[in-house]
Amino acid sequence: MLKPRTLAKHIRLAYDPFQRRALDRLGAIDPERDGVSAVNAWPLAMRTRWDSYRTDGAVHATYWVAEWPRRDVPAAFLLPLLLQANMQRSIAVVMEPLEISKALSKVEAAIVGDQTSEHVRRSKGFATTARRAKRSTDLLTRESELASGFGEFRYCGYVTVSASSPEELEQACAAMENRALQSRLQLRRMNGMQDIAFTHTLPIARGLSGPGGAR
Repeated sequence: MLKPRTLAKHIRLAYDPFQRRALDRLGAIDPERDGVSAVNAWPLAMRTRWDSYRTDGAVHATYWVAEWPRRDVPAAFLLPLLLQANMQRSIAVVMEPLEISKALSKVEAAIVGDQTSEHVRRSKGFATTARRAKRSTDLLTRESELASGFGEFRYCGYVTVSASSPEELEQACAAMENRALQSRLQLRRMNGMQDIAFTHTLPIARGLSGPGGAR
């Protein structure tokens, strides 16, 4: 568990990541003052625009992971975004456990819909594609796992890109979007709600309520 001053430091650096060197130097000189107080965790000035959010010395743009890979991927599929990107960014995946009864009802309804759709397609002479066959198999596997007691989660991913100026931010966003494509992610810039969206990548465990989470 993080100490209060350490957590406050992480929040402060999320708002202004370019203060990291100064804060680290202060902590090295005076270990008792490592981190920041809760009062100083928050920015002194903020300004929200349609597609960005400025806080103190940084400008941010937050994205929602609208679609994850639709096919099997290796365990390191996020490598381009996590380790091969040079821009300043924060990435968060928020998970929420679902009630077993609701999860079962949802997957059972999906199975009925899938089987009905497949019956109609066959009656009209359409062949079953490999993609549809895999979807049917995946649904049956999920039902079996839930019936055996395995849990199911609702999850969302968010990416915040930060830079020291609007011009640098757009360059960083373009580079980040390219890395996301390499990871087979579809991102959507959360325009019109950048101030709220930014909080989704703060280390404050606020759950899935809000834009992107309530789907």
